[in-house]
Amino acid sequence: MEDRSFQEADYRYGFGGHEKDDEIKGNGKHYDFGGYGYDPILGRRWNVDPEFKQIAGLSPYSYSLKNPIVYKDPDGKLPILPLLLKAGANGATDMLTQAAIAYFFDPNVETINQAFEVVNWWQVSRSAAEGAMPWKVPGGKFGKAAATASGDVLVNALSAGSNYSKEQALQDFATGFVSNLAGDALGELISKYGSGIVAKGLSKMGFDDKAIEKYITGAGTTWKGRADYSDLDLNDKKAHIRGIGKKFTEDQKNKVKAVNKKHNNGYLRDDETGDFLVPGVRGGKDPFQAEVDHIVPKRGNPQGTNHFSNAQGIGKKRNGEYINKQKK
Repeated sequence: MEDRSFQEADYRYGFGGHEKDDEIKGNGKHYDFGGYGYDPILGRRWNVDPEFKQIAGLSPYSYSLKNPIVYKDPDGKLPILPLLLKAGANGATDMLTQAAIAYFFDPNVETINQAFEVVNWWQVSRSAAEGAMPWKVPGGKFGKAAATASGDVLVNALSAGSNYSKEQALQDFATGFVSNLAGDALGELISKYGSGIVAKGLSKMGFDDKAIEKYITGAGTTWKGRADYSDLDLNDKKAHIRGIGKKFTEDQKNKVKAVNKKHNNGYLRDDETGDFLVPGVRGGKDPFQAEVDHIVPKRGNPQGTNHFSNAQGIGKKRNGEYINKQKK
């Protein structure tokens, strides 16, 4: 602007406190924003915004969502509020759910920016347009908790404005999301990522050890108790070869796990404690890995059989303790 003191060539700072680079386009017509240049006449960047994937529908050369008076972006990292407002209620909830789950539970995602990079923006756009929340990440059981948490984030964002960062938004969303999860919904995350990773994620959110143990073990959730596997004996074509002191075969274990999941609404749970279990893999070390073993030990006194009625779903750690106890 003419007749302003900061137009003087010896004063090198202008909009946002950034240095003017008069050598490029003339006095006061180009600012050095560190990682990129900014043209105050056009109100545009000189290079493509590295965050452009997060602002679908806008030019990759735009700055502060084309409104630098309302939205301040001093470090080039897009503030969360415009994203929330642009996505709408359902789109914002979908976006925050995906980003938070990725950041806190996906071991391949280490930073906030990476969390937003792996968001399926097509899905977010669809949620915003259709007024629906498909919840494909990682399942379909988080709707109410996610909607409540995203509402809290929007209130915080509107209150704090441009000072409300994406980091704080994900932190607030995640803690509210987990706190509002109903029943055994957290079991889906445990089944997908394993109890160890979920526990680390909860710790990252700020939950203490007591709260983490409660979430991981499913304390306070609806549990139907021990599953009954005796019906499997009725149709067991190999019943004649089952007997005292014999191990359960892999086929038997798979059938027991299938009944366990059906009994527990799609989740594997310890038949004694109700702890959520994760699918077993050979050589796996997760303490909550699902295993199948005898209720009455095959080497006990009396010895147990490998009939289905003597089977139980049990976590790896607890099973190891159970076996060691029988050896004493």
